[in-house]
Amino acid sequence: MYFVYGPGGTRKTFLWSTIISKLRSEGKIVLAFASSSIASLLLDGGRTAHSRFKIRIDVNEFSCCDIKQNTYLTELICNTSLVIWDEATMHHRFIFEAVDRSFHDIRFKVNPDARSLPFGGITILLGGDFRQTLPVVLEKGREEIVASSITKSPLWRSCKVFPLLENMRIERNVPPITIDGRNVAFKDWVLALGDGSEPSFLLGDDPDPSWIKIPDEVHVEHNGDALDAIVLKRLPGDFRIYKSRDSIFKASFSSAADEAPYPPEYLNSLKFSGLSNHEIQIKVGSASYTKNIVYREIFDNIM
Repeated sequence: MYFVYGPGGTRKTFLWSTIISKLRSEGKIVLAFASSSIASLLLDGGRTAHSRFKIRIDVNEFSCCDIKQNTYLTELICNTSLVIWDEATMHHRFIFEAVDRSFHDIRFKVNPDARSLPFGGITILLGGDFRQTLPVVLEKGREEIVASSITKSPLWRSCKVFPLLENMRIERNVPPITIDGRNVAFKDWVLALGDGSEPSFLLGDDPDPSWIKIPDEVHVEHNGDALDAIVLKRLPGDFRIYKSRDSIFKASFSSAADEAPYPPEYLNSLKFSGLSNHEIQIKVGSASYTKNIVYREIFDNIM
């Protein structure tokens, strides 16, 4: 059991992709998944942990996964060489322990010592950054959140940690930023934020100093459309223009008076974060959207 601990930009996803390609080229089975659906889209054949191992939503300290014996999924687990679990810091420790119990029972038929080994003897490669994402514990404080982390699980004693220290995303020639009259390297400032060592201050009626000033140098202006136009212009070939529907949805109770305040010109001018503009231009080879594919299992009896 291994844990790759690296801040954002240390290329953890690149590491996962390299390992997956290497082992699968040798004919070995690698199960790649993540704690969130967005992170799973970055992995080849990736899925969420809940989807892959049928983890219950209301998991507790005694839970097991809802995996039936003598199914395709159990056969797959028995023949798996490596499990890659990205963004593992997001999940409650009970989730890992539930998967561990299930693997003990599933792997027992191929390895008599499985029940005494973490995850039934399968090599588990976890990854994440405790600075970014922690388990969500409703209506609980700092102590309860820390107690829910995988580091508080008995499984952690069997885990070997490999830290990634160099930020590959930030170029070495990025100029420093100015904070309170001092020059600070951008990557050092990002780490200070995650470590909680960046000075904070009070704002308004807040009882605790929980506000942090973000330097002007790191503010990103809303110029995504301009950047898209530059990238699109550099791609060869002709582009196609696609437009959205320019009328509001007509409900059963709507009338002409309800539609009057929303002329097509107004609807076409709206821009929202996370949604495409009214008019988009696409060329062959340009990144337009990512489609989340739901993989069907081979046999109905494991659904």
